[in-house]
Amino acid sequence: MRDYCVLVSIFIFVVAALAAPKSVHAQPTEVAFLDGDGQWQWIEVPNGSAFAAKAGAPSEDRAGPFNVIYEDIELATGLGFDDPELGEERRDTLWAVLDYIGQVIDVPGEADLFIRESQTDGGGALASAGPFLIPESGFQSGLVFEHLTTGVDPSPTVPDGTVTVDFGFPWNSGLGPVGQDEQDLFTTLLHEVTHSLGVLSVVASDGRSAVFNSGDRGLFSVFDSLLIRESTEVPVFLDGGELNSTADDFVASGDLVFAGERARRVLGFYPRVFAPRTFFEGSSIGHWSSLNGRSVMLPALSRGSERRQYEPWEVQALADLGYEVFAPEPPPLPVGVEAEVPFGSDSDDADEPVGALSPGTRSGCAVESNARSRVPFWAVFLGLVALGRRTRRRVHYTQ
Repeated sequence: MRDYCVLVSIFIFVVAALAAPKSVHAQPTEVAFLDGDGQWQWIEVPNGSAFAAKAGAPSEDRAGPFNVIYEDIELATGLGFDDPELGEERRDTLWAVLDYIGQVIDVPGEADLFIRESQTDGGGALASAGPFLIPESGFQSGLVFEHLTTGVDPSPTVPDGTVTVDFGFPWNSGLGPVGQDEQDLFTTLLHEVTHSLGVLSVVASDGRSAVFNSGDRGLFSVFDSLLIRESTEVPVFLDGGELNSTADDFVASGDLVFAGERARRVLGFYPRVFAPRTFFEGSSIGHWSSLNGRSVMLPALSRGSERRQYEPWEVQALADLGYEVFAPEPPPLPVGVEAEVPFGSDSDDADEPVGALSPGTRSGCAVESNARSRVPFWAVFLGLVALGRRTRRRVHYTQ
């Protein structure tokens, strides 16, 4: 009888173990996150108290497949998302962004998004965001991806991703039309949260990982794993995170593309990534090039403009990264058919104005008052006569 009870107990234990949900990684002891200046920082998981509690926090909100915690509200700053006049409208805009993302990706889980204390200096980047990463060589999409796609919380003591916004700029905080001198909050938040989904690069200027390296291997994003030289179809990284390229491949190559097959079927060619002649930490590689045309994930946003929906090929790029999306898989391109890049040439991409950052700016993207262009002097003169002293600034995101 005793043996029978033991066997039954073992059977129940095995069944319970098999039925338990599986996590992609064991509970990490350390994670990396992007701070408000677009710099990767490490924090020990037991010290996760640097971030608000994930469950039951007073500021917790749910939108789309996200649980949101606002540090502005936790700290009662009276600024940013806690502003007494604009805070609610700004939170409603973030809610609308996350709800839209929930209509694009089909996921079983809910990721925990921590909105860090707002900046207010109006200098540098509009915003910064990214997923938490763990210190392992190879390719990761981040904890946001893991939580969303598996339904299993990969780290119960820290959030899955962070977002920081600088409210020192003139913002269109709501969902109405963008004023000519305003930055669009919806567009900026959509861009930044998409970084946290995994559309980001962790490549440094020398081609190694900007986050974690061990010997000849480094920690890179799944997005990085799909970068190839189009002319040779050779990946720039090997399967274990080993560098299979030189630093020159990440600047003005014109040959560096995202080898997402589903995105290619819609766009007609592999999407070009942003790789200006000068490498800019936090901006190069982790954004789309303007050679692909309009997209949410361009590296800069002009005042008075908005991009509030993904382009169809951007949705398919999310599918290439591993998300189920609410869009049918595009049919294969006919054999031998490849669309020409219609928006410029490789050399044009190398001189994109959005890559023209002033010397001495901090890492990431920055404000550029007069981005470079190839406009003749006479056209500039006539433009100055017509516009007087008025200038339009293009402000850059960071990761």
